[in-house]
Amino acid sequence: MSGARTFTDGYRRATLQRLLDQCTEAQVALFVRMYGTTEATELPDDKVDWAIKQCERTVDKNTKAGITSQRFGKNRTGKFAIFNPVPTNELEALQHGNALAAGKNSNYPLGTSGCFNVGISGGCGPDCFVYRNGDCEEHEEMIEHLDPGEKYADEWTLEQHRELYPDLP
Repeated sequence: MSGARTFTDGYRRATLQRLLDQCTEAQVALFVRMYGTTEATELPDDKVDWAIKQCERTVDKNTKAGITSQRFGKNRTGKFAIFNPVPTNELEALQHGNALAAGKNSNYPLGTSGCFNVGISGGCGPDCFVYRNGDCEEHEEMIEHLDPGEKYADEWTLEQHRELYPDLP
């Protein structure tokens, strides 16, 4: 297929990506060995249908065996969800929250904030995207990490942080 992708092709690739998201880490690793990628959009057109059939069989076998796995972006559900990478933007924070809440025995609520998702991942600090957007729920805790004259990511200074949060001492 050359040129722009069709609706049908987009649907096929979205279906493949949804199925891949339900595969275990080991199954995804095997998929990568076979196809060289985990992104359905990067798969050659002539391989998409076969990959869908393989993934459908795998997900069916997983379901019968009681194996459940789901990914939200690069985030996994289940007991290892707490080791997901620190979100660096709003979409990643949403995916991280969904992965935490989707676990079989999860105690995390749906709709957690970006601040919560960055914080629980250990990403709090002056370079956090939530803090930089002016939406940090715990911004007063950041002041001890800010030094006059020191520049942080993207050349930010203490004065610029004070512009975002005028209530900082």
